[in-house]
Amino acid sequence: MMTPIGRRSWAAFGLVLSFILGAGFLFAEDKKETPPPVTSGVPFKLTGYTHARFVVDNFGPDTFQLYRARLGLEGEVYKRIRYKFLFEAARTPFLLDAMIDFSLVKNGFLRVGQFKVPFSQENLLSAMFMDTINFAQVVSKLVPGRDNGANGRDIGIVADTKLDNLEAVVGLFNGSGINKSDADEKKDFAGRLTWGAAKNLTVGGSVYLGHTIPASAAAPVFKRNRFGLETAFSYSDFMVKAEYVYGRDDLASASGWYLLGGWFAMPQKLQVIVRFDSFNKNLDLAGDRNDIVLLGANWYFTPKVKLQLNCELTRPEAAGMKFSALLAQFQVGY
Repeated sequence: MMTPIGRRSWAAFGLVLSFILGAGFLFAEDKKETPPPVTSGVPFKLTGYTHARFVVDNFGPDTFQLYRARLGLEGEVYKRIRYKFLFEAARTPFLLDAMIDFSLVKNGFLRVGQFKVPFSQENLLSAMFMDTINFAQVVSKLVPGRDNGANGRDIGIVADTKLDNLEAVVGLFNGSGINKSDADEKKDFAGRLTWGAAKNLTVGGSVYLGHTIPASAAAPVFKRNRFGLETAFSYSDFMVKAEYVYGRDDLASASGWYLLGGWFAMPQKLQVIVRFDSFNKNLDLAGDRNDIVLLGANWYFTPKVKLQLNCELTRPEAAGMKFSALLAQFQVGY
């Protein structure tokens, strides 16, 4: 039975918020210059960010979380050859990205290694620059590389090229997820095309034609296909983003979408966020849709240091009632 959000949880939530705000203001008042990046015989740059959370959730226990602690290393080893590594140190440490980019032509490059599958604008966005604390349902549950718990990533090769306002990315992947070799000789295809239709408007689409990796030689192999549409618009202090994704695994179909709007009530400081997202995990069954209305606020101390507050109101179609979650996240990036 779901339990209501208790007084102690509210008190803890307020205490965490007060602590984070106090730490943030101290940070904002620190005028020390940023030290130069660490260098060696071959120049490189260290990057990273940490996400500390407090969650009050009717679906589980209220908890503090060190949700992400990521460290990146990138640089150029030779003219037109760049590399990037990204590690996740929270919980069990593991390798997220390990890629090499070859800039073979003026407006394009070839990438090999382990990296994000070119599908969905939200999936390709670094978690450091997310407008909300959690990904939309359809992104976390249906986008390739996230539907199998691989943080949106896989091992493969892609070609990226830009021509005026068009950008096209096509690639082949194992389809097995991160840090795994392919289990068979089949490769999955992924492609994404975006068009800057106007100065502040971008539209695009993605396609993924893949297959499942069988757990054993006797298990059947079936199709794992995804199709997506996306758009983003910004004007002054306002922005709107939307996506739709359809997926088919063998004979089962799923789909979902989200619409997100944001407004900087205080330019470059306080941003108000509203998002509605809906996900139907089986289009052939009734009562499988889940809707979430999110109300949020982002306070930016710097572009990479921010406090995020989200209230999620969840309405399962079958349950016919709403459940709520409150999330506070403090981010430090460098």
